[in-house]
Amino acid sequence: MSYLPSFLRRNEKGKIVSAEVPADLHASWESLSPSGGGAKQGAPRSPQRIAHLNLKGSRRMENLVGELGDTPCPWTETVRPMTMLGWLKSECREVAVEIRETMRNPGSNLENLKNELGDILFDAHMLNMICARDFGFGRDEAFDIGCKKVERRTPYMKSWGDGTVAETREDAETIWQTIKKIEKQEAAAEAEAGTADEGKGNTAVPAQSIKETIARIYEDAQLDEGTNTLLLAGAWLAGVGCGVL
Repeated sequence: MSYLPSFLRRNEKGKIVSAEVPADLHASWESLSPSGGGAKQGAPRSPQRIAHLNLKGSRRMENLVGELGDTPCPWTETVRPMTMLGWLKSECREVAVEIRETMRNPGSNLENLKNELGDILFDAHMLNMICARDFGFGRDEAFDIGCKKVERRTPYMKSWGDGTVAETREDAETIWQTIKKIEKQEAAAEAEAGTADEGKGNTAVPAQSIKETIARIYEDAQLDEGTNTLLLAGAWLAGVGCGVL
């Protein structure tokens, strides 16, 4: 049951020409039963509506975007990837303004910041959905690829790591950049061997090669006892030892 039609004014052809939105629209929309707009007081929402409203955080956003793509929404059907990307870029600029304002006035701008962050999250999810729709891949694929990439490059995390240790931010950065180089070199090797098409989308890096390379970085760095280990590792990555990666 919807109470929105009572807000809308249509012409003789049925086209919406204006709308009168009540002040309590937000409270009415978030509640489990309508509170205004001419709907019957206390009329229950549909089970589907209740299920959606009970979702929180990322699950609610994912369900919202999924419904916009599947139902479908007549507006969503017309939006193309580059248009959506343009809106996402615009929202990123707006959130930058709110971050700076929040840094200047901690605690006084949080609602504006959260509002802009919500816009970015919505636009990013929409961009993924629209690209999946227009280019023919699964909506979860980009999520999975992104997660796997971060998991590979953070092998020191207990939940998915291989026992590699990172005690400082510099350790973590060194490991990340090392694995990133390995991935690029292995992808290049696959391309040269003519297997890039067969392995497209599969950028998995053998765990043993990662551990061996990281161990070698620290072994090389410790040769000069009077020099900071991490600086040596960084120099090695920058080119001193690139030939062995």
